[in-house]
Amino acid sequence: SFNFLLSIKGSTIGRMTNEKSALMTINNILLKLNSKLNGKNHQICEASYQQLNTVTSGVMFVGADVTHPTPDQKDRPSVVGVTSSYDKDGFRYNSDWRLQNPGREMIEDLENIIVEHLKFYGKANKRLPGKILYYRDGNF
Repeated sequence: SFNFLLSIKGSTIGRMTNEKSALMTINNILLKLNSKLNGKNHQICEASYQQLNTVTSGVMFVGADVTHPTPDQKDRPSVVGVTSSYDKDGFRYNSDWRLQNPGREMIEDLENIIVEHLKFYGKANKRLPGKILYYRDGNF
């Protein structure tokens, strides 16, 4: 037995105005629910990925972005988000966030964040990844 709370905003339900939007919304809810229950929503089957992600040399996908306060909120910090995969399918992921100086696009603590992600990957896999694929929205 497990406890699981699913909360759906009224505005989400309100967007389901026709059959197409209702199906898309329900599909998105089910994908999120499956992910939260450690289900697998996708798997990369391409031969090129299999060559990249071998038994002896795994790959870790890293994605990073910074979001900034609105221009009228100059005293509020920017928020950094970094996530990285740690399983052989590139589906399970670990995430981390930091606050930093407002309006700063460069991630100030990236080195320490990546070290933490590598530790997490190493603990989960008993080895470090042989390759890291880094995706960044913005400048780095």
